[in-house]
Amino acid sequence: RRGIVPGLLVLCGAWGMGAYFAFLPLLAEGLGIASVGGYLAVFALVVIGLRIVGARLPDRFGAARLSGTALVLSATGMTIAGLAPSEAGLWVATVVFAAGVAFTFPAIVSMAIVGVPPDERGAVVGTTSLFLDVAFGLSPAVLGLMAGSTGYAPTFLVSGVVAAIGAAWLLVRGGAWTRSRMAASQ
Repeated sequence: RRGIVPGLLVLCGAWGMGAYFAFLPLLAEGLGIASVGGYLAVFALVVIGLRIVGARLPDRFGAARLSGTALVLSATGMTIAGLAPSEAGLWVATVVFAAGVAFTFPAIVSMAIVGVPPDERGAVVGTTSLFLDVAFGLSPAVLGLMAGSTGYAPTFLVSGVVAAIGAAWLLVRGGAWTRSRMAASQ
């Protein structure tokens, strides 16, 4: 059970990845962009680079704060892609979204294990990470149904809203939730 709330936060952050990988090629094709290889390469480089350089950020700034910031960046990147579907807009969206993705999962997992006894951490991380699979499975399916009637750009906007919901939850409840978990462990 302790992995469900952080798992839902992971779902909010990973939802946009399903949209990005499923609909970026289709959106780009509609815009006359021949290949999305460059966007995907930049996405990967930003995520990997920031995870290496910022590996200690959850410890330094606090996992709840970094998770919220990461979700805001994800929401912003998705919103840019949805509102400014152009070559330049997709470049900016890719970098901003990738920065959010880079820290979402590590920070939320770090937050998830706060106050969890060592013999339960594997179960909490496993439950939390299960929501990555849920997001990758549901997001393209749900958004694909929507895209048929709205086009591809709105799928990015919806993904931005989903990430913003996670960020808002962390803003309202994240600190209290983390404190209660720490108190429960003592």
